[in-house]
Amino acid sequence: MRKLALAGLIVLVGAAVFYGFPLLYEHAATTCVAFEKRLLTAPPSKGTSTPDRALDALRAAFMSGLQHLSDGSVATEIARERHPDWSPRLGCAVEYWRSLVVPAAAPPPAS
Repeated sequence: MRKLALAGLIVLVGAAVFYGFPLLYEHAATTCVAFEKRLLTAPPSKGTSTPDRALDALRAAFMSGLQHLSDGSVATEIARERHPDWSPRLGCAVEYWRSLVVPAAAPPPAS
């Protein structure tokens, strides 16, 4: 019985971290808003030439200025596209963690 309670506690804490960290770290109300903020503030990818890098930096600066307009709708659509059988909030949480672990997996911001 004690092992079952401990296993349940571990699962509960893991779920709280999985959902809670993005909300707290990004100061967001939902995981989709947190994921969208992550997309807007992601560092620009390295281009093959100096003009490409300058354009990426300009795009990143512009998108970070739009961060206060973020409502999570873009991230919700990304989550629905990548995980059609899951709830959007679960898909957004998975994509948020994927963007932290593998930054290249984050889709580029819409231009």
